[in-house]
Amino acid sequence: MALGIDDSSYRDMAFYPKDLADFARALAADVTAQAEAAPERVPADEAVPKSGWWYTPAKVDSRRCFKQGEVFPQIVNSDYGDTFWIWDRDQTPRSLI
Repeated sequence: MALGIDDSSYRDMAFYPKDLADFARALAADVTAQAEAAPERVPADEAVPKSGWWYTPAKVDSRRCFKQGEVFPQIVNSDYGDTFWIWDRDQTPRSLI
């Protein structure tokens, strides 16, 4: 069931895009699994719970890759206040320009 639509009655039709519907279901399941596996936010000075790309609103362009077990740094002199690191849902590395 992709997008909440029950397609079981017409999956066997000749022109139904079965592969596309299956891909949409698999993608939705993967996104849901990633969101559930990642913590919402982690305070600075705590260990990184999961390797990947993280960012903090306490600093512009703060997105960086951390390895599990590293310690999140504190952003000093930030107008934002306490530093919290947030898991980036987009785990694609970005090239440096």
